[in-house]
Amino acid sequence: MKVSAMPRPIAYWVYLLYGALILVGLVSLVRYLPLFFPPAQYDFRAYYAAGYAVIHQLSIYEKHLDYQPVFLYMPITALFFVPLAWFSMATALWIWYAINLIVWGSWVWLLITHVPLTRRQQLLVIMTAVVLPASVDIIALGQITHLIMLGIVAALVLLRRGASGWAGVIIGVLIIIKVQLLLLALLFLWRKDVRGAFATAATVGMGIILGVWALGWATLGEWVNAIQNKAVVSAIFPVNQSLSASITRFFVPQQVQTAVLSIDNVQQIPVYAMLTPAWLAQWLVVSSIICIGWYTYQRARTITDVDMQAAIVLPIMLLVTPLSWDSYMVYLLWPIALLWTKVRHTHDVIWLTLIVGCMMVHRFWRVLVWQSHSPLVLIWGCVAMLCCWWAIIRIGDHASQKRAEYGTN
Repeated sequence: MKVSAMPRPIAYWVYLLYGALILVGLVSLVRYLPLFFPPAQYDFRAYYAAGYAVIHQLSIYEKHLDYQPVFLYMPITALFFVPLAWFSMATALWIWYAINLIVWGSWVWLLITHVPLTRRQQLLVIMTAVVLPASVDIIALGQITHLIMLGIVAALVLLRRGASGWAGVIIGVLIIIKVQLLLLALLFLWRKDVRGAFATAATVGMGIILGVWALGWATLGEWVNAIQNKAVVSAIFPVNQSLSASITRFFVPQQVQTAVLSIDNVQQIPVYAMLTPAWLAQWLVVSSIICIGWYTYQRARTITDVDMQAAIVLPIMLLVTPLSWDSYMVYLLWPIALLWTKVRHTHDVIWLTLIVGCMMVHRFWRVLVWQSHSPLVLIWGCVAMLCCWWAIIRIGDHASQKRAEYGTN
């Protein structure tokens, strides 16, 4: 690993800053430990309730249990949780908790063993994965995102080995679980991989058909309504870090309900709009997405390396999806690992520090919004995604220039 011509003390300070961010993450992790014993896992209760509803022939998109959020996945996904619903809630919580921990460790191991990292870089990636607020939140809330991340890494490993058909099947399953992952199919279009694209489409189609066959057409309509209702409620919710939500906050005032100082002290905190008129927000959102897409196409269309392609698609997917929860930022671990392999200069580490630093700052949005009622304190996750996208594009430009120079020589 080399450093630039910048003075050595500056290089040391950059690495020290990254280490300080990891330390902040560790402190935050210790603060959240009480949520793990016993595991609260609020979101898992929706999965459990969906399996419970299938067993008892109830609607999977209605509440049947106490402290249960609404289930928001495709109908067939409810069938995945039927085995867990045969256990009591208390037992199922511990089983899911164990599954999540195993899956978390599995995708981290798969990532560091299939991306060409040095031992030191592997340690840094592992530490980042452990202290990342998104990783901790997934475990605390009992979400399915670690399982999805395992699928993403497994699909990318299969693509690197040329098994695009199986990679397409995995990505199809991931899209069935979360429709927001539809943009992962861009990898096959980018690579002009007909086999992978067909496997993805066939898997998604089969999932929809099996869901309708098992649970009925009406259930599919209920799922669409549930998604639409959630999208309206969550359009500018603070943990939604999509480009759409981050831009709209500047034009639309909102009331944020959050705990202040203690978990029992919940207050309504206003976040004021900084710009007008409100209709301009949608124009800016659409224009920004088009600009990012076009700029990426111009700069990255010649990239053929699947690692780089995935590293570009993942942050773009998070940016352009209307609902992009902050826990989804765990998907950026693939680009972050790839960025570590490309570190040649001090400013490369600066970009990595910016990405991870913005993720860490977003952890404290509840404190920041209490101190300042500005939408600026609610967009740090989006800034992290933008920094990640730009850092990967920048590396892609350097690689293209080197290939051009090599061809000329």
